[in-house]
Amino acid sequence: MADLAKRAEYLAGLLKGLTAFSDTLTADSGKGFADGFAALKGAGVGHTSLAAQDAENVHKNRYRNVPGENMLSALRPIQPAVRN
Repeated sequence: MADLAKRAEYLAGLLKGLTAFSDTLTADSGKGFADGFAALKGAGVGHTSLAAQDAENVHKNRYRNVPGENMLSALRPIQPAVRN
């Protein structure tokens, strides 16, 4: 029973901390979220899909059968599927 009380106390403290953190991020019209996402803006820029296939990076790929995004593919026109 004491173990359950400790767990409940821990979860209550965790929830209080998460609520306070969420309040910080959403204060001032969500500026905290905007600042956080701005820090991620440049992540991965300049890395081609070929970098995911390099030997030193293969073990880092979570989905080994899905290559990284190739930025040049966005520049190609979309070809409609032709059905016979």
